[in-house]
Amino acid sequence: MKRLPKRYINSIDEINEMLKVINEKGLMAFSYMGSTHEFYMELSKPIEVDGLEVTICGGSGRYQAIEPVEFFDLNPEQEFWMVEDQKQGLSYNLRHIKSAFKRAIKNG
Repeated sequence: MKRLPKRYINSIDEINEMLKVINEKGLMAFSYMGSTHEFYMELSKPIEVDGLEVTICGGSGRYQAIEPVEFFDLNPEQEFWMVEDQKQGLSYNLRHIKSAFKRAIKNG
């Protein structure tokens, strides 16, 4: 079975560890995500990885940055543009989640 590249695995592991701290301390993470409006960075459960598939479960409030369920499939058997689009979307979300969580823990 093919595995997700290590750079994604490392980010996901780091985010899942920070999620434990955020939940224990009751912190709220925010991100602008390229906008002028703050969005909540809430994960309802740790990010799940199954081979080349990644599932991110976000919150359900009004100003959530992450959809209730975001699914990324990096299977190389798809068309090239689809895989590249999925990689960019996953990288974008992981980068913003990680920076928002770090900021919340630092300021918490």
